[in-house]
Amino acid sequence: MTIFVFQSLGSKMKLFVLGFMGNGKTTVGRRLADRLHYAFVDLDDEIANEEGLTIEEIFFQHGEQYFRQKEHEHLLKVCQTDNVVIAVGGGTPCFFDNMAIMNREGITIYLKLSEEHILQRILAMPNEAIQARPLIANKSEEELKSFIHEVLQKREPFYNQAKIIVDNHQPHVDQTVELIVSQIPLLK
Repeated sequence: MTIFVFQSLGSKMKLFVLGFMGNGKTTVGRRLADRLHYAFVDLDDEIANEEGLTIEEIFFQHGEQYFRQKEHEHLLKVCQTDNVVIAVGGGTPCFFDNMAIMNREGITIYLKLSEEHILQRILAMPNEAIQARPLIANKSEEELKSFIHEVLQKREPFYNQAKIIVDNHQPHVDQTVELIVSQIPLLK
């Protein structure tokens, strides 16, 4: 099946994995990249490496507007790479014309989860992982629930523009990856 996928995708593909924080973009993205023998890029990691700061430090020292500008610049830069799976931040599709860029440059994949599943995944994270996310650091469970609801309502219209929408409630990452792979040839 992998040979068929490569033939149907051609030799210059970009796959953008998007969705709300905690929905498995990095985990699924890495596994998808391995499955397709593509490079993997985590956009947040790229920004942090270039800035020499964590995402939390960038937000604290420079503000969200600065971070979103850097995010946009890095998205444009990574679009120059072929045969790559890119996990983008939860807000990436919602700023500038990022969603249109991703849809033009490659295949966008929205990993969809219910609000309750997102909350459970975030609550299951180690505290330091939660604190490293500036938008949710120091929020109570009720505040998190409200935040997820409000932000998902704003972001989902962007997420729903993805070329592939995958229910990410699968018990195993490999099942999600296979669902994605099975849908890619249908787009060509």
